[in-house]
Amino acid sequence: MENKKLTQSGITDFKSLLLKMPESLQDRVRKLWSRKQRLDKHPEGNVLKHTIVVVNRAIEDDDIDIALAALFHDIGKDKTEGIHPKKGHITHFGHEKVSADLVNQYSEEIEEIGGNPEAVEYIVRNHMKYKQLSDMRPAKQDKLKADPSFEKLGKFSRHDRGGFKESREG
Repeated sequence: MENKKLTQSGITDFKSLLLKMPESLQDRVRKLWSRKQRLDKHPEGNVLKHTIVVVNRAIEDDDIDIALAALFHDIGKDKTEGIHPKKGHITHFGHEKVSADLVNQYSEEIEEIGGNPEAVEYIVRNHMKYKQLSDMRPAKQDKLKADPSFEKLGKFSRHDRGGFKESREG
């Protein structure tokens, strides 16, 4: 299925995308305001601000799957927040799995607005692995690259990298 243009779907920014989702998901996303992150990785401060920045960047690609992945990618941080036992900094170990499970939970709603739940789930589940791609064994790299949504994962990763000050060039 070819994706509709986001503007044809009425999606122009974070808020317009969020409002396409059910109330239960909207509420969970809004509560990300109280979830803190490592400032050296995410200078925006909280998870909601980071998500807004990433979604607005992703919308520039005019690809609903990338925009939805941006919306979902860090939602799981609300259930995985903790302190790293050795380094003492905030961590959200496994958040990508929790977030990907949410994509599966909301797959019908994703389809209703023109998204491909399988592509969105792949991007969300693998967005942390992509950052380590060059450190992976060739067999693991090949497995990740074999998915038809690998190119979208790369585009998404450019939007997720950095914070307010970082260039969007990638």
